[in-house]
Amino acid sequence: MNTIQAINCRPEVAAALDGFRGNLEDILALATRIQQVPAPTFIEEDRSRFVEVRCGRWGSLTWVGMICNVYGRLPATSPQPTGRWLCRRTSTPFSPGKQI
Repeated sequence: MNTIQAINCRPEVAAALDGFRGNLEDILALATRIQQVPAPTFIEEDRSRFVEVRCGRWGSLTWVGMICNVYGRLPATSPQPTGRWLCRRTSTPFSPGKQI
């Protein structure tokens, strides 16, 4: 068994993949919506705030840093002893008004 197969066999990974597959249309719709918020390099605050609000709705302690990276922390759940950190850069090379 290769490393990727071994990772996919872990129960928490299998559950995440099942959740992803079960919500694919919603995930793609949200990804498209995020990409539609203009965010040229150094002018990405609107997209960062959009992502911050969405992550907050999922229970993440989320904030936007000085250079508009979005940071978040998912709280620990029992029996998982530690939470998870995430960081997202939100700039895009596309100009405002460009449909993606």
